[in-house]
Amino acid sequence: MTVVLGDAQSVSEAIVQYNGFHDAFIKSIAVRSRDRFTSIGTQRCTGAKELRLVISHYNYPPWNRVRTIVATFGAVKELRIESSGAAMDWTISEILAKDASRVSDRGDAEACIQVIVRQSRVTAGVMGKADDIVFSCDGVRFQEGRRKRA
Repeated sequence: MTVVLGDAQSVSEAIVQYNGFHDAFIKSIAVRSRDRFTSIGTQRCTGAKELRLVISHYNYPPWNRVRTIVATFGAVKELRIESSGAAMDWTISEILAKDASRVSDRGDAEACIQVIVRQSRVTAGVMGKADDIVFSCDGVRFQEGRRKRA
C-alpha cells in the first residue's frame, strides 16, 4: 500500500493510523540530493533534497505483524539530525507533523510541513524524549512493505 500526502493534516491522520509509530525503530535513514555536475568544474546546486526513513514497526492493526514502512519526504530543508550513539537512539516514541512556514529559494515565505521524529533518550539514568530528527518538507509518501509474524 502506498499513500502520498501533501499537507500536515493528512500526514497527521496517516501517522495516527500507524499508532504514531510508537514502539517502532529506524532501520535506515538517507538524504538524497538532486545536485549534479553539468561538466568538469561546473555543478548545478538545486537545493532539492529527499529524506527517506525505513521504519520497522508492529504496534498498529492488524496486530502481531512486523512491517517495514518507507517514508519518503520531498523538498526537505532545515534538516537537523542528532544522535548520542546510544542503543535507544533509533527507537521512535512518535512522529509529529504540523503546518509551518520557511524561507523559499526566492527569499519569500512558503508553506511547508514541519516533521518531528521524537525518540526515546536516557539521560543521567532517566528515560525521556528527544526531538532528534526535525525538518521541513512539502509532502510524504508512505509505502508499506513486507509483513512478518512477530
